[in-house]
Amino acid sequence: MEGAELRQVRRWLWAELAVSRRPRGSPLAASRWAGDSVAAVRELRIALADAVAAGEVSAVDASVWAAAACLDGVRTSKAVLAAKLGLASIRSLDARLDTVDQVLAGRLGAEGAAATIRPVAGEALAIAALSEAAVARSNGEVESAEAYERLAREHQNLSTDGPRRSGADRVRRHRAGNRARPALARLATRLPAVPRLQPAGQDGRLTQLSYQLFDDAELAVGELDRAWRNSAAEAYPLLVDHAMRVTRPLRPGERIRLHLLELVVNIVRDTDSALTLPVTTRWLREAVTGAGPASRAAVAATRSRAHVLQLHGHLDLARSELDRALAVFPMVRFDRLEDRWSEYMDLLLRRAAAELCLGAAADRELTARLVRRAKDVPGALASVQLARVELNLDVLRLDLGGVRANANSALGRRYSRRQAQLVEALDVERGRFPLGALNSLVSAAVTVGQGATGIGELIERSLPRLDVQPAWANQFYRLRLILREATAGRRRAVDPAIVPLVPYAIRVEGTLPTAAKYLV
Repeated sequence: MEGAELRQVRRWLWAELAVSRRPRGSPLAASRWAGDSVAAVRELRIALADAVAAGEVSAVDASVWAAAACLDGVRTSKAVLAAKLGLASIRSLDARLDTVDQVLAGRLGAEGAAATIRPVAGEALAIAALSEAAVARSNGEVESAEAYERLAREHQNLSTDGPRRSGADRVRRHRAGNRARPALARLATRLPAVPRLQPAGQDGRLTQLSYQLFDDAELAVGELDRAWRNSAAEAYPLLVDHAMRVTRPLRPGERIRLHLLELVVNIVRDTDSALTLPVTTRWLREAVTGAGPASRAAVAATRSRAHVLQLHGHLDLARSELDRALAVFPMVRFDRLEDRWSEYMDLLLRRAAAELCLGAAADRELTARLVRRAKDVPGALASVQLARVELNLDVLRLDLGGVRANANSALGRRYSRRQAQLVEALDVERGRFPLGALNSLVSAAVTVGQGATGIGELIERSLPRLDVQPAWANQFYRLRLILREATAGRRRAVDPAIVPLVPYAIRVEGTLPTAAKYLV
């Protein structure tokens, strides 16, 4: 199959779906799909999703091709597409479309199976390896987890922070490695399974739940949505398992499946567990297949996966994910302008946070530009998230410049103003975001060398005003981790025991972040 045939298909689809007055013929469309544009769209979306997952085309180029073929049923001229990409001419756009034509021709030309034009990209292999390692650790399969972690480090410059080697038998480690290596390429291209959530130890006690198990997919997902909004963490394992079962007959990428996967991602991500990686990967793959790479769901899935990668120290992967999401963002359509601004600011601030995690190696100019762009978003100045990122940027400047936070300097005064802004957020709000603000304040105070007395007073004054809920266990875990690292090697430090130990409702042993420096 030639790229020229796919070019004809693209033009035929545009004429069919945009209801053009100039119908175009395509021999390939007639022979492969019998002129059925719906069948063509379904297969081409899957091929595009597979090509993006394998690293054969970028998400931006895939979304442009989808728009040029009118896969979403929205007419968009080439001039508009070229302008969105910042290209100088339509000829430059055609060159990028031709590249995607060639990739799709190679994939569709393989009899019954997707062609592989080049090996799976290193990033996809690394994320697949990290996902398998998280699942293995949660199941107690230590040797298998270590084997996949070694493979992940081979494919990307990953952090070595994490659980130490178990000291297991060398023969068992060798066998686990022999099983993992040939399986990785296959695992990187398939839809990963959603890990089955298991409740944390309940000592044999029965828990009464006020939720129903509906056989209808829409109602089952709606019940899980209600539980998540009520922070009913004890109900998550049962409701997630049931909703996944009743939605199994649906095609990947259908609206209700995407909503379910988003809910599961939110639930698992709230634990900061590495088990979020396979769930976000499945959500991303189904979103690209069902709604296209330039969809809100695809961008949200990419952003969520990047956040978890950052928390676990995989900064190169996290920054790359966020850069891709920002690149494709101009092509994304939102029903409400407020949602567009909110998602855009979230992407900018998460990208800035991932850069700040590099510490002395961070690009401070890039971070400052991202923060300035976030400030231009309507309503940004009232954002607690923006204040947290700005505080961390000031902390980095103070730390690198060797300036004390209480010094009579412009930087010191700005740091103090930022501190006061977050303290005010603690006073007027309750819930998860003020807990995040408290974590940022404590982490900043530790970094700039604030005394233990002041830090302890801040925590003791703030905690009674904040709700202690099982769904927010990750924020309390983060605070204890920050204090535990600050305590090491110091005679005068704050005892982490002053922070309540809130148990997780979902079992996450071995899959939590281990270094406070990545919790920006």
